[in-house]
This record gives sequence, structure tokens and C-alpha cells, in this order.
Amino acid sequence: MRVRDLINRAYMQVGDTSQETYTPYQFLEFYNEGNQLLNTLMGKYCPSLGVTTYEDRGVGQIFLPNQCVVIRKVSADGQEVNGYQVLNLQTVKFKADKEQAVSVDYVPSAEYKKFDDNSNYPAELETLLVDYMVARIMNIDVSGITGSMIEILRSLNNSSDSESGYVLSKGYFDYDSTRIDYTD
Repeated sequence: MRVRDLINRAYMQVGDTSQETYTPYQFLEFYNEGNQLLNTLMGKYCPSLGVTTYEDRGVGQIFLPNQCVVIRKVSADGQEVNGYQVLNLQTVKFKADKEQAVSVDYVPSAEYKKFDDNSNYPAELETLLVDYMVARIMNIDVSGITGSMIEILRSLNNSSDSESGYVLSKGYFDYDSTRIDYTD
């Protein structure tokens, strides 16, 4: 779904409250804040969703194209490297005497999204981003939403380890916050 559509959903939930004077750009800033939080939690609790592999050649150092949140694995010539350092969230250094083919599995930092960009998340995570924007606009504590993000990421991680490879939702919440369950 486009970021603009998610912001519209958040704006509808805020409704006719005193926070109605917020602009779409303020919602966009809160979206990007929530997106970075979600991406960081994804690196910890469900790295299979956001892992990117970068390969290059080098002598004990590789420069990633994006800053990273989490590094899952560093390999040099097919062997896993244990003693590596990450500098400025983008440079991976390790001891080496010769040029090697280096592969890094990492979760990149969330990029700043604009209105017409796609979120590239499953619907469950998009809903959490909408909830995050609403909570920030309404000055509500976001620790409950952060806990929900962690639980959904754990659930997605557990379901991706299963043989089915997909997630079935039990239902959804309508705009008036009533749960509508799918029938069996």
C-alpha cells in the first residue's frame, strides 16, 4: 500500500479531535519514525523479512551500499567470519591477508519514505504503522504498539519457519475498531 493511503487511514482514525490541525507532512514524519522502529525490531525478531545480501571483493573490508540495522552473517570465500567490526553502520572490517569474495547478510536501515512510495510491508505491519502514527499524533504512549510490533514479528518469524510458508489472518479491525473475524 502507498504511504499516502496509510496516512489517510491514520487521519481518519484521528477524526474530529483537536489534533485535526496536523498536516499530512507531520503524519509522514511519524510514519517514517515508526518505519525505522519497525525495521529495527524486524532485524531483531523477524530478520527473514528484511535481510539483504551484498557481495563484493575486498581485503578485510567491505563497504555496504546502505547503512545497516543488524548484520546477520559475514562470509569470506565461503567461510563464516566471526571477528568483524562494523564502523559507521556501513563498513564491515575483519582480519584478512588476501583479497576475498565477501558476502554480508544484513537488514538495511529504513529509507525515508515519501507519499507516493510503497510501504512494502504485509498488511499486519501496515496496520501497526497506522496505529503508531495515530498514537504519536494523539500523544499516547507507544509502548503498547511497540509490544504489538514485537508479537506480530515473532508470529511472522514462527510462521515463516513452518512448512506452509504463509500467514493466515484471523480477521481484521474495521474503522470503528470492531473486530471482524473471517469465517472458517
